[in-house]
Amino acid sequence: MKVVLFYDQGRAHSVAAICEVLCAQGCAVTPHAIEQVWNDTSPCSTPLALVQDATHVFFLYAHEPMRDPAFIFFSGVACGRGMHVLLLATTTEVRDIHVFRDLVFLLEEETFEDFFRVEHERFVRQKKKRVARTALLERGYPCFEENFIATVMDGNIDIVNLFLDAGFSAALKDARGTPVLSLAVREGQDEMAAQLIARGAPVDQLSDDRAYSALMEAAQIGNRTVARLLLHAGADPNVRGSNGQTALVLAVGRKDHVLIRLLMDHGANPYLEDKLGLSAQGYAKLFNDPTLCTLVGV
Repeated sequence: MKVVLFYDQGRAHSVAAICEVLCAQGCAVTPHAIEQVWNDTSPCSTPLALVQDATHVFFLYAHEPMRDPAFIFFSGVACGRGMHVLLLATTTEVRDIHVFRDLVFLLEEETFEDFFRVEHERFVRQKKKRVARTALLERGYPCFEENFIATVMDGNIDIVNLFLDAGFSAALKDARGTPVLSLAVREGQDEMAAQLIARGAPVDQLSDDRAYSALMEAAQIGNRTVARLLLHAGADPNVRGSNGQTALVLAVGRKDHVLIRLLMDHGANPYLEDKLGLSAQGYAKLFNDPTLCTLVGV
């Protein structure tokens, strides 16, 4: 984030302190005395060169800036180039400025430091997105949701991280309404599931087809590794699918003693009934399996 600071002589005494504040927020600052810049008649000098690489133009005036042609010129150039134009309000006249309200951010002395902190964080996020999108295109991955979903299912962690850096959501669902985390579990992509969880994928997000959570998907296929990972990440073991079944019921159906014990240790409720009126305990009795019955507390 590169800030060009233009100031008049009436505020020259404040420049060093303001530059120190901006540098502390991670900004590269180049100060220019507006009178010197505007009156420079050197044939090698051009005002446009001063803002060539800038991302933000910051004005600091002791008097009304609307009367200054330098302010009008540089703010116009900055707006035309898509830069952010900032003006530190120090007088009543400046605070009452209306003509440039839609083009200029008016900052207060008491809060401008907080503004630059937040702005720098926003700038870094946007830059990270741009870099990631460029990297995706260079590797042959146009920035479409379908490509993101396909790389999740393929287990390409490096590319998925680029998609996430580029602004794609770890909570995205495919066209059928299945969350990308559930897709990773269904495809047996354990490392991908772990990465999505680390990048903020909601662990209890349900699929639209059968209202299964990722934990239920793991229980259905007996993936203890991912089930343990999800439970440690705070997944609810008592989420119920469209048929009323829970991950515990699915584990009982597979007679997976290890997974049943894992779910019970994390608070799975063996009394919850599905739409057939059977709970995990009910299925254990139905299977006439003493070990299952013991595990679910029959």
